Amino acid sequence: MVKGKSEPRTIYELVIEPFASTGSGQASAIQKEQFAHFANGRAAYVKGNWGEAITHFKAALSLGEDGPSKTFLKRVEHLSIEAPQDWRGIWEFTTK
Repeated sequence: MVKGKSEPRTIYELVIEPFASTGSGQASAIQKEQFAHFANGRAAYVKGNWGEAITHFKAALSLGEDGPSKTFLKRVEHLSIEAPQDWRGIWEFTTK
């Protein structure tokens, strides 16, 4: 949730460069696997399944650099120690 707002917003990542490297405009098998690990990690994150989320984000990162997986891994590592009691799957930004 963006600082100063009371409703969460969806944040998207535009992916262009990795697809271009395959020469076909299609994601490679490794990229598809990385995206699947991120999606599974994100689903576990929303449910508060920290261990499962960590496993998937680390698996995504083992396949190559991935900023979103790195960001979510840091969040999950923090949340696994200090999770809010009323976790709704929404990260609240404290700075702009």
